[in-house]
Amino acid sequence: MKGFLDREFLLKIVIILIVSLGGWLLVVHPKVKELDDIHVLLTTVSQLGSESSNASVASLIAQMRGGREMIGEVEKLNSFSLNTSSLYGLISSIGAKHDIVVQSLNPGNDNRHTTNKDYSYTRIDMTLDGTYSNIASFIHDMKDLPGFIRPTSLTITPGGDHSQAIATANFSCEAIFFKLPDALRDIGGAS
Repeated sequence: MKGFLDREFLLKIVIILIVSLGGWLLVVHPKVKELDDIHVLLTTVSQLGSESSNASVASLIAQMRGGREMIGEVEKLNSFSLNTSSLYGLISSIGAKHDIVVQSLNPGNDNRHTTNKDYSYTRIDMTLDGTYSNIASFIHDMKDLPGFIRPTSLTITPGGDHSQAIATANFSCEAIFFKLPDALRDIGGAS
């Protein structure tokens, strides 16, 4: 019987070895190969990264500064639409520059909100008297105002004295304020 037990014992050991080897080949070996592949990939990436990381970081810093400057410029242009006294003063200065008599300069409904709430605007209605060419120059120079200005309507009618080519213009525009998301505002304010 001792021989039978030895055979049975040996058979159990062989079966355990075969099952263990099969389990290792099916489960452990693929994971070891996957870990080796990941190690090779990480080594390659770290070698490439160390060569270009300084240039990448410098490029990202430059892009971030450019983004901050753009956000600062938008905030500056936005503030113009909120300061109506400055806005009216600059419009009057442009009128004086072009020999335009600003007969009326009235705000419409201040700070109207659009349906999507991405921006609001201050409407400005004005009546101008001057020559056709001076009115055209005035309207052209409105683009130089330090803010977001959107013309909405213009009506020009001839004045009473046709010999001097005097006209009256009713001009409406909107000073627009764009709402910046808080995340962008934080980036713009950081140094």
